[in-house]
Amino acid sequence: MPGGHVGGVFFSSKVSGYAVRIVDELPSQGYTSEEEQAGFKQINETFGFYATLDTIARYVGQSDKEVLKWSVNEFYNKLKLLSWRAHAQKEYHRIMNSQNNQSNL
Repeated sequence: MPGGHVGGVFFSSKVSGYAVRIVDELPSQGYTSEEEQAGFKQINETFGFYATLDTIARYVGQSDKEVLKWSVNEFYNKLKLLSWRAHAQKEYHRIMNSQNNQSNL
């Protein structure tokens, strides 16, 4: 691993540091009842980090192995971007649905 130590100790400590920061920097993680019914919560509980890795790899059009070569900072920033984008899209759809429902009254 470039710039790392044997056995991934450096990588693990960096990930732990980012995990602490990520709680404050990412949007809240609550699932709506519709998301729970669709199975998002079960996917996250079953696959954990792999589900996140798969999402990022698909987004950038690379294999999981290629994405794992990224630095922790690159991965973290992409995760942060995708999380905030998904949050904004979810909020936008909620607002638009609310406006459409009001105009239909």
